[in-house]
Amino acid sequence: MAKKIKETVKAAAKGGVPAEELKRVVKEHQRQTATANEYNGRAGQAIKTFIDNHSVDRKAFRFVLGLSKMEETKRQATLRQVVDLAHKLEMFDAVDAFDDVVATMEGICEEIRARGDAPRKADSVVSSVLQ
Repeated sequence: MAKKIKETVKAAAKGGVPAEELKRVVKEHQRQTATANEYNGRAGQAIKTFIDNHSVDRKAFRFVLGLSKMEETKRQATLRQVVDLAHKLEMFDAVDAFDDVVATMEGICEEIRARGDAPRKADSVVSSVLQ
């Protein structure tokens, strides 16, 4: 650590970092930041357009987007906990005459069961145990 400090002091005494190198690095950083901002803007616009076109709840979409970035084991654990905790807080008890969440969950369960013997993705831990 002391050696690094001594080298920094010596470099500063000799005029420090070359101005051209400093300008190059600053310019490259600005270019990369601008590119990143542009891509982030495009990604945000794509999400906004999707949400608007399909009347999707923004928080629900962001939640699912976050889940899609997770490792499979972590994603399954999170989904299980969300359903369990929502159930324990009696969030499934209210009946919506137009779109009952219990009927939606039953439909999803029926679809999964209808696949029967169709292969289902297993997480890496389960896959290694089953082999």
